[in-house]
Amino acid sequence: MAPVYGKTQEGKLAPLRRVEVPAGGVRDASLKEPVIAAPTFVLVDKGQEIGRITGYLNDDMFWGLLGSLVAGMDKHDADPKP
Repeated sequence: MAPVYGKTQEGKLAPLRRVEVPAGGVRDASLKEPVIAAPTFVLVDKGQEIGRITGYLNDDMFWGLLGSLVAGMDKHDADPKP
């Protein structure tokens, strides 16, 4: 998936950043909850987690879920900020 990912529309909108997952997980202010499993794909837009995909079952499942997450970026961008 990784070599193809960057060539897709989704890959251009949400480039990959690899992060090692240490014992105890990854905690960050932009995350809704810690990342404790690999692979986990977390979509962050403007410092806020939009959604995540934990695990990998198959290409169809991944690309379908990713499409939904990227579509959520448009909604997130349209939401008024308090």
